[in-house]
Amino acid sequence: MVEKNGWTLNIIRDRLLGLPMPPDATFIGSTSLANDSCQCGDTMSQDKKVQGHLYTVELRFSGDQLEPSEISARLNLRPSKAFSQLQNQSTISKRLPYWGYNGQGEGGFKPEWESLEDGLDFLLKSLRSRKTEVITLAHEFDGLWWCGHFQASFNGGPTLSPKLLTEIGSYGMPLSIDNYFAEE
Repeated sequence: MVEKNGWTLNIIRDRLLGLPMPPDATFIGSTSLANDSCQCGDTMSQDKKVQGHLYTVELRFSGDQLEPSEISARLNLRPSKAFSQLQNQSTISKRLPYWGYNGQGEGGFKPEWESLEDGLDFLLKSLRSRKTEVITLAHEFDGLWWCGHFQASFNGGPTLSPKLLTEIGSYGMPLSIDNYFAEE
């Protein structure tokens, strides 16, 4: 390790991808740089919130044969967003039918969360009594936990607990985090 202007650089003086490297070569990986002003890692897991970061969360199903009203009836939930085959007929560019639920209307709902963990935990609690049907639907359609990460700075980001990751994984659906830069 070498210290330069307050930055810590990890230096690898071995081999990269089996290629010989001169002893004075420096390789810096994407996680190699950090300084005291970086609000990530342990700081993030303690506070769960980093200024300038907001999150949205949603359970989504999509598929050619998906009919949003069928998903709503099976889960006894009203979607926050939906798009059907019938709506597809009136648009120029075709879209895949989908059904999305973010918990709107439930106690404690927020359209944006300061902590991704809190948002996903809220959504999971809202869906816990319907877990079996959510899993069944995920086998019939493309199921996804969708998260929007809106950031005004490039420091920090979400940290999720092992407990939350285990629960999300128990549904058998991928978790997708889309990152967006939004100036304050």
